[in-house]
Amino acid sequence: MQEADVLLSQCPDVFKTESNTFESGRKQTSEESHTVELCTYEGIAFQIPRRILDELHHTSTDLRDDLNNLNCLLTERSRLLDVGHLCFNHHWTYGELRSWLQETEDLIMLESRANRDTATAKAELRTHANVELRVNGLLAQSVRNFSK
Repeated sequence: MQEADVLLSQCPDVFKTESNTFESGRKQTSEESHTVELCTYEGIAFQIPRRILDELHHTSTDLRDDLNNLNCLLTERSRLLDVGHLCFNHHWTYGELRSWLQETEDLIMLESRANRDTATAKAELRTHANVELRVNGLLAQSVRNFSK
């Protein structure tokens, strides 16, 4: 693409002429469609047909557009993968927290039978149920955010 840019930058008037011709609706004459003289880096002159330069210009423009679209798609995919990774991390944390809540609930039930009355044990279980409800809400919210 860089070499195409070098070639195309040497003859910007060719594309201006062609775009004016296209807009005005007139056909190119044989004088307008012959070759264009360009130079290499070393200063060696060469001739190339305008048709080839025009095709090079269109191909280069199409490649740039495709490259920009690809960059946008890769950026979007990276963003979605990051969100997915966060969801997996939240899910892992949720599983650990749920296990901890279950262990704590079991421990509270054991302690409440030995040392506490039933009302205290139920109050403790309600507290843990509220925490579990909040954890479930956070998990559901992260799944909804991921699906957007």
